Amino acid sequence: MLTSAGIQPAPPEEFTDLRITREAPGQRSKAALPSPDLALCPQCRQELHDPQNRRYRYPFITCTHCGPRYSILGQLPYEREHSAMNRFTPCPHCAVEYANPDDRRFFSQTNSCPQCGIHFSVSQHNSGARPAENETTLQLISEQLSAGKILAVKGIGGYLLLCDATAPAVIRTLRERKHRPSKPLAILYRDEEAVLRDFHLTTGEATLLNSAEAPIVLLRPRKQTVQPLALQEIAPGLHRIGVMLAYNPLLDLIASDFGKPLVATSGNIAGSPILYEQEQAEQHLPAIADYLIHHNRPILIPVDDSVSQLTPIHQTPILLRRARGYAPTLTGYRPVSSGVILATGALLKSSFALAINGNVFVSQFLGNTERYETRQAYQ
Repeated sequence: MLTSAGIQPAPPEEFTDLRITREAPGQRSKAALPSPDLALCPQCRQELHDPQNRRYRYPFITCTHCGPRYSILGQLPYEREHSAMNRFTPCPHCAVEYANPDDRRFFSQTNSCPQCGIHFSVSQHNSGARPAENETTLQLISEQLSAGKILAVKGIGGYLLLCDATAPAVIRTLRERKHRPSKPLAILYRDEEAVLRDFHLTTGEATLLNSAEAPIVLLRPRKQTVQPLALQEIAPGLHRIGVMLAYNPLLDLIASDFGKPLVATSGNIAGSPILYEQEQAEQHLPAIADYLIHHNRPILIPVDDSVSQLTPIHQTPILLRRARGYAPTLTGYRPVSSGVILATGALLKSSFALAINGNVFVSQFLGNTERYETRQAYQ
C-alpha cells in the first residue's frame, strides 16, 4: 500500500488540463488508508478571523490541510459521498474551489461555507433542538459561559462540556452533575500566548500543542497565573494539568469570544464513552449541561481527545490516550501472516489492533469495557 511518494523520469506527454478520475462502477477498489482528524491549520485560522473573507467566523471552515476525516468517514476511500459531508451540496463558489488545481481547497472533501454548509441548533432543559443562526449561537455561547453556565457543544468526535475555568463554584457543579468527584479536567486555550501566561512551556510542549494532532498536553502551572485558575477544582492534588489549544474553528471562536480559559471535558456520563449522536446527547446531557449546542454534520465514528506528555530530560512524547489526531494509527509493522487479524485490547483502557492488507492499525481509545455502553462503542 502506498505510504510515500517519489519522482522519476517518464516519457513526455501533452495534457490540456488536470483532473482526478473515478473508477467505473464494478471496477476493483484500490486499498486506501484512513486519515486521522486534523487540527485547524494556520491558513484557515487566518481566514476565520479575516472580516474580508467569505468564511469569516464560519465555525466549520476547513481545507485539504485540516478538518475532520476519520470521525466523519463511512467507508473507504475517503471521498465526500462516503462521508458525513454527502448531505451538503456545494454552492457555486465552493464548487469552483473544489475543481481548481491551484486552490488550497482543490478536492477538499469537507469544503463548505455559510451559504452551503453546516448549521447549528440549540436545546435547553429537554425543550427540543431549535435551528439557530451561526452568529446568534456563538453569541449565546459566550453569554451563557459568562453567566456561569455549563454548555455541551458538539465538536469533531463527540460532545464537549465547557465552563469557565476561573469559576470554582461552576466547576464544582459540573463535577456534581457528572458524578466525577476528583478525576482531572482539561483546560482549553485560544492560543499558545495565552497558555504561556499560566503555564511553563518547553519548546517540545509548544510543538506538541500546535501540531496537527493537537492533543491535550500535561503542563506545570506557574506559581502566579495571570488568570485566577481554579486549579484545585480542575485537578485536585496534581502538579500537572491537561492543556489543549482550540483545535477546530468552533472552539477557536468560542475561546476567542469568551476571552478566558475554559474547562473542556468529554460530554458523557461518568465512566461511559463520549456521546456523539444528537439523540443520545438530548437524552443524557440535560442533566449536566444548561444548554446543548448541536450542528447538522453527523459524527460517524466517536473519537475522544488524545492526551500526551513529554519526558522531562529527552522531551520524548508519550501518548497516555491515543485518540483524535492519532487514530487510526498506522504502526508501520508488517505482520507475518497475510490474513486479517484482530487483536483485542485491555479491559479498562480498551482499544484494538487490526492487521489488514499487510498493514497494522491501532484504534482510538474506547474506554472501560466493563460498561455496556463502551462495549457497544467497541463493537
